[in-house]
Amino acid sequence: QSDAAMVDHALRNVETRDGVDEDLERRLAASGDLNADGHDDMVVAASFEKASENTSSRELFIFLRQNGRLELAAHQVVGSAVDMAVSDGDLMVTTLEYADDDARCCPSKEVLRRYAMVNGALREMAAM
Repeated sequence: QSDAAMVDHALRNVETRDGVDEDLERRLAASGDLNADGHDDMVVAASFEKASENTSSRELFIFLRQNGRLELAAHQVVGSAVDMAVSDGDLMVTTLEYADDDARCCPSKEVLRRYAMVNGALREMAAM
């Protein structure tokens, strides 16, 4: 199974399980070695919407390469991720948060968050 097929399969499972639809235009992906095994892993940020409740969520999916193929290893809801990269084994995610004078619709303050895989789980680390 290709990397793209594995990612699509995992995200379709979330759609089915939670009764949501992914906004494919907002999908972000980054790759790099997250668990120091010398193989590129993949991180996907996906946006899901539930039209019947007028709600949406942004979620990170961590896929680690095991025996040559990607396997879903961690999943976490995050804020409004707008950019991300893997650097020195850490996942760096830029999110938008509300500044004091922002309208409710439109967060404008960029915040850089750092995540790492710790004991098989994605953990937010202190910013560098």
